Amino acid sequence: MTIFLLALSLLELEKLALANNAAYQQAEIQVRIAEGQRKQAGLYPNPTIGFNSEHNSPNPAVRWGSNGGVVGQTIVTGGKLGVEKALADREVDEARARRDLARLELSGHLRRLYYQALGEQQLLAVREQLAKTASETAAIFRQLQNTGLADEPDVLSADVETQRAAVRLTQARQALERTRLQLAAVVQQEIGPGPLAGDFLALPAFERAAVWASIEAENPEFSLPGISIRRAELQLAQARKARIPDIQARGGVRYNRELSEITRGSIGPEGIFDISVELPLFNRQQGAIAAAKAMQARAALEPARVRRSLDSRFAEVWQAYEQARTAALRYRQEMLPATEKALALYRANYKAMSGTYPNVLQTQRTYFQLQEEYLETLQSAWGAVADLEARLVSYNP
Repeated sequence: MTIFLLALSLLELEKLALANNAAYQQAEIQVRIAEGQRKQAGLYPNPTIGFNSEHNSPNPAVRWGSNGGVVGQTIVTGGKLGVEKALADREVDEARARRDLARLELSGHLRRLYYQALGEQQLLAVREQLAKTASETAAIFRQLQNTGLADEPDVLSADVETQRAAVRLTQARQALERTRLQLAAVVQQEIGPGPLAGDFLALPAFERAAVWASIEAENPEFSLPGISIRRAELQLAQARKARIPDIQARGGVRYNRELSEITRGSIGPEGIFDISVELPLFNRQQGAIAAAKAMQARAALEPARVRRSLDSRFAEVWQAYEQARTAALRYRQEMLPATEKALALYRANYKAMSGTYPNVLQTQRTYFQLQEEYLETLQSAWGAVADLEARLVSYNP
């Protein structure tokens, strides 16, 4: 199915991605799996029912022995079922956190591609104008050659500049098409030829402390270590409680056909009951307890490791954002207006026959180069914005 909209927005793309992306859907399903396993965890063992037969023999004195029904039950001790339930709760917590991670990962990847496509749309418009201007310039030089005001090398140079602009225009179209195909792969639907909605030039202004606070609050990587610590504590408790043996109880009623020495008839109905418990002589969960303690020690180190990692990544991304944003402001507020003014003056001088066209051409080339540099700087800034909006969650294909 192809999505045809006049202007496809980021919000619309995110809705499509969440609805169709297989990786995110798998994370959603994993939550349901964990919730189902939580229902199962901690359920009491089912009783057993069976048939008991003893002393069967063709001996007339035995008269085919005793036969009857028995019921057995495992009595779980030491609070093991409560620990199992608590462990299953932690599995649900982790599945939900990893689903949220998958959502942020998908959102960040989608935003990077979306902002990249917006920049490529803007670059395409600049290069279309550059190609048009280069073609017009070549025509002007041919006119100047006819009047003796330009030499053949000037005309050849202008023609080469026209071809160069045409090549760069084709490259811009191909780059935008490639990015749109990548977006289609993320949302798993074809995207129509319409433009993407969004103002690439309107770079957001963030406040560092507020951004970091949102990362701490919304990045599941901060919550996962706490879940791991609690799970390690429960696993250690589980290993220790496993040393407490469960009780196996069994009882029932049977009919004993053996002859009674008193009544000289069958003994008749009788009850049976036995109880057993495992003796923890050899297996006292030594290895399981040692492993659980090691996992607990490893989990205790995880919060500091995650914080150091995210601190470092945030510093790197924030620096990239600040540097690109500062440079973009200088391009927009200083360099581009100054070059545009110089170009207007050179054109006015040329029309008044008080200036040469090569000055116009050189300033015009500089102006378009500055526009491309400005867009490249904005592209770097938007890449950092995507990382910050995704709470620094990295994309792992």
